[in-house]
Amino acid sequence: MSDPSVLRAATRVAALTAMLLLVPLVAMQFTAEVMWAPGDFVAAGVLLFGAGMAYVLATRRTRAARQKVVVGALVLAVLWNGTASHGAARHLTPARLAP
Repeated sequence: MSDPSVLRAATRVAALTAMLLLVPLVAMQFTAEVMWAPGDFVAAGVLLFGAGMAYVLATRRTRAARQKVVVGALVLAVLWNGTASHGAARHLTPARLAP
C-alpha cells in the first residue's frame, strides 16, 4: 500500500467510517433503544472500512460510472447479506423459537 492514491483513499475511507460510527454513538446519548458495546463499534468499523476499501480497490482502474455503480451494488449486497444472515442467526436462538 505504498501507492499515494491508495493511502489517500484509505484515509478518506477511514474518515467516512469514523463519521458513520458517530451516528450510533450520538444516538446512544439520547435514547435507550440504541445500546452498542465496544465490540459492536469495532465490528461495524471493520465491516465499513473493509467494504469501503474493497470498493476503492475494485474501482481504482475504471473510469466508467456504470461499472463503479455495479461494483458498489455488489459490495453493498455482500455486506448486507453477511450482516443480515448474522443478525437473523443471532435472533433465532432456541429460546426465542419456543412457544
